[in-house]
Amino acid sequence: MSQLYFQEVVENLTVEDIFLLQYLEERGRDEKYKSISRKLLYEELYAKQSEMTETITRKTINRLEALRFISIVNSGRKQKVFITEMGLRALEN
Repeated sequence: MSQLYFQEVVENLTVEDIFLLQYLEERGRDEKYKSISRKLLYEELYAKQSEMTETITRKTINRLEALRFISIVNSGRKQKVFITEMGLRALEN
């Protein structure tokens, strides 16, 4: 049952969700110590694809964090983002 649920969640990911997950994976942001700050992530995603505004990116980050596909780490005053094992598995499907 849980595999079916996971598959259903993956099939309902948006283009923005997949774009952000792929971006983190391509840059090796898959460990806590390799995480990227939210501000830098906003800037880089917007530079790469202008449809990824800060608002869309923020909503995407919140949705993916709720699904446990990404994780957010508090590093001093900054929040940093990295892709989790679940997020990597979602990209494989």
